[in-house]
Amino acid sequence: MERMTPTRSGDVITPPIAAAARIEMGNIVCANAAGYAVEGSESATLTALGRAETTSDNSAGANGDLKAEVRRGVFKLDNSGTDAVDQTCLGKTVYLEDAKTVSKTDNGGARSAAGKCIEIDDDGVWVEIG
Repeated sequence: MERMTPTRSGDVITPPIAAAARIEMGNIVCANAAGYAVEGSESATLTALGRAETTSDNSAGANGDLKAEVRRGVFKLDNSGTDAVDQTCLGKTVYLEDAKTVSKTDNGGARSAAGKCIEIDDDGVWVEIG
């Protein structure tokens, strides 16, 4: 049977935010192990979703009380000062050190993947997320 299947571009998503979480505009947004949006951090249990388009404050709310506006794409992030992404990382997975910084390694399994390194500049790393 024919049908018109709904479609959308997928470049902006709106995941529900975790209880007691605050997500600041411009920071990397991840899904935690329970599937709720949180800011990126050094954690082995996160899945990078994209960049926060706005600040969302669910610090007084329960899981899912608010939704984040998250853009998927390629973003320039800070390079780690202690585990720097270098040219050998081009096209490879880089890892979350915090909500705006990526590193070369997963620190022995302590860091989740941020995305693929697309380019390295003197002042940051371009990472494809989502």
